[in-house]
Amino acid sequence: MSGNKKEEVLRLAVGMSRDVLLTVIQEECGTVFEFAAENLVANNYADVKTLFEGFLLDENEKKRQMAVSVLSKTCTAEELVRVLERYLEGGRYFYNVVCWLDRLLYAPEPMKRLYLSELNG
Repeated sequence: MSGNKKEEVLRLAVGMSRDVLLTVIQEECGTVFEFAAENLVANNYADVKTLFEGFLLDENEKKRQMAVSVLSKTCTAEELVRVLERYLEGGRYFYNVVCWLDRLLYAPEPMKRLYLSELNG
């Protein structure tokens, strides 16, 4: 998608319904994906955690990283532990997801802030 088209989509997305945001987030990556993700989180939809937990297995690295970022903002520490456990039990996983979740859960506080900053950067 060209830069102008992305900007147009972003302007239109401000008023998008949940269903439209869900469609956009399945198809896009990059800026459009981030925008749709932020809108889903901002609207506090009940299924956001489940949706983004599913993106932890996406082939696109940026989507996986954004999924970890969203989960770090919407889950408690106990919920993140369960996310990590379920993720590892699945048999197939991406090392960067395990690494990010482990850092967020178990890094000492000065490092955890640095990791959060890098993740949300």
